[in-house]
Amino acid sequence: MIRGLLVSCPTMTATAIAERIGWEHSLTVLKDRVRVLRPYFLPPDPATRTGYDPGVRVRCDLWSPPVDVPLGVGQVGSPPVL
Repeated sequence: MIRGLLVSCPTMTATAIAERIGWEHSLTVLKDRVRVLRPYFLPPDPATRTGYDPGVRVRCDLWSPPVDVPLGVGQVGSPPVL
């Protein structure tokens, strides 16, 4: 019953859940249980970083050198560099 209420409203307070299920015992016990279950029903936090295994992703930065570099016979420029 608690999980069903958390599915419909993951931010519902433990007090509101207690009223809806007719909880007659210590509210502390129910609050502890809701505290454990609630994270499974909350949507993912968009600020949470995604983890990758080593070697799966690579990061490259593009930059242009501040000076002209020789590019070939008689050619110079500052192309983007990885």
